[in-house]
Amino acid sequence: MSESLGVARKNIDAWNKRDLDSRLSTLHFPQYRITGTGDLIEESEEVIGEKWRQALEFVVEYEKWDHSEIDEVEIIHSSENKVHLELIFGRYRADGFKYASMKSFWIMSKFVGVWKRILASNMPLEYYLPEDELSMIRQRRREILNAIF
Repeated sequence: MSESLGVARKNIDAWNKRDLDSRLSTLHFPQYRITGTGDLIEESEEVIGEKWRQALEFVVEYEKWDHSEIDEVEIIHSSENKVHLELIFGRYRADGFKYASMKSFWIMSKFVGVWKRILASNMPLEYYLPEDELSMIRQRRREILNAIF
């Protein structure tokens, strides 16, 4: 069980170091994600890697992101080979200002002796920013998504 928490922390530490390969190493593939509309999406390492590269560029440039932290973690269920985690992540700027948080549900599994994440379901971000800054971030996100799709 503590090994699964270690993998969750390694995932965030790698994100903070901008080391996407190390972050990808914390996931089993295929990786599963439950979307905001309730759809179950299966994603490959290549797809997730590209999404994370784009997300990292966005948060650094437009949100002025510096790092993320696991603000809270709760083990909901656990067995010998599977753990359900509820996490609350904070997004922080270099000055320590927490500008956003997100609840997430992860399923960690021990497959062939290795703990990694197999599924994630995130709730929408909650921002703590002035409306003009938040509007700019949302507008830029829409523009980027329209360009991709």
